[in-house]
Amino acid sequence: MENKTKRKLWVLDWKVSQEELDDQVSNYETLSWSKSYRKILVGLIFFSLLLTTLLGTSLLRLDTAAIVGTLIIYLPFAYYIYRGRRWAIIGFMILWTFEKGYSVITAGYPQLALTAIIYWFIYMQVAYKALIIENSNRKDPVRDWLNKFIFSEQGKRSSLITILCVLGFIGELISLLVLSNPYMRDLIMKQNGFFPYQVDLFRSLLGLIGLIGYWKMHKWGVYIYTTATIIWIGCELVIGTPDISLFIFPFIIIGIGFVNLKNMTQ
Repeated sequence: MENKTKRKLWVLDWKVSQEELDDQVSNYETLSWSKSYRKILVGLIFFSLLLTTLLGTSLLRLDTAAIVGTLIIYLPFAYYIYRGRRWAIIGFMILWTFEKGYSVITAGYPQLALTAIIYWFIYMQVAYKALIIENSNRKDPVRDWLNKFIFSEQGKRSSLITILCVLGFIGELISLLVLSNPYMRDLIMKQNGFFPYQVDLFRSLLGLIGLIGYWKMHKWGVYIYTTATIIWIGCELVIGTPDISLFIFPFIIIGIGFVNLKNMTQ
């Protein structure tokens, strides 16, 4: 029964067992396309490019230049990921996060936003596991430093999480100060209305609570901060066309949080 549950929730399982890690490293060159994570990732990239090429002009409403640009950007990533370059995997993860984040923000229907989120989870899970394999397959002092900087140990914050939380605290506190200022409050309510102001205030408080949990390495902190960001995006969409650049930093905080989720407590 337990195995069935794990298979059902495989997209949420970002762990690589020691047995699987040893198999991936020792059979690095000979593993099939259905077992090697780096090859699976390359296959997923080609699948996405194929869909973009076939359905881009009709379903996705992309022009030819956009389709060609997508191919030019992603094909080199696919090639260097196949060659086992860690920078290519990391670069793909960043690019994929920005692309799907933009798709969620600009989606006209909830179904499209949900599809983008599902795509993000599937591709990022495989990319993350491929990165773990590449990290284990090579010894590199720079890589070891980056691992300690980005990835946390069980119950302990990494340096990157500390930096992101401090910056997040500053941002949320500034937001609360601005929203609590009588002049700014009246100005915001005059421009956007009373309800968006209340939602923004609630979102800032929720984000601050989430960051406190994040700082203490609790999973609920990441979930609450993610919820606050989703509320923020929804509020911006209701008000008008959102400034996508405003969501870059929250997306980074959320992405790093989910990458380190396995080393957090409940």
